[in-house]
Amino acid sequence: MRRFFIKNKQSCSGTLFMLIFLLGLQISCDREEGSCIPKCDAKFFTLTHFLNENINEGIVFVSMDGMIQEANQKYLDIIGYTLEEARQLSYEQITPVKWHKMENDLRINQVMKRGFCDIYEKEYIRKDKTSVPIRTQAWLITDGNGEPWRLMGIIKKINPGN
Repeated sequence: MRRFFIKNKQSCSGTLFMLIFLLGLQISCDREEGSCIPKCDAKFFTLTHFLNENINEGIVFVSMDGMIQEANQKYLDIIGYTLEEARQLSYEQITPVKWHKMENDLRINQVMKRGFCDIYEKEYIRKDKTSVPIRTQAWLITDGNGEPWRLMGIIKKINPGN
């Protein structure tokens, strides 16, 4: 069985804990390491697909090279692609160039160092080429050996007034 770690449990949002709880994943929190450890395999890869009714945010898992691996329907609605189409894209391809440096800095200086980044705002470029403002936060997911494995993002579309 694979073991996956989300670094720094204090950074885990209520949404992340709800994701894990709703799927009935076993969680153990190592107080010394400060890690949340979902013990699962296939459920972990598909957890986003079961939560469309319960979570009002987009959820995406990307590989360490930035390629989209899994996403829930709310995320797909934000970007305007199907899951099959999204899996052919990196998050940089759907992010305007003006945000690339900031995101790279956040990945290096926050996500890779402490396991998550602060909530920030940027835009996505939808399939129809329109721009959509979003608020997002990312977490590093490591494998059982502590090596970076995936990034998980929670994304909320910014509507006027929120």
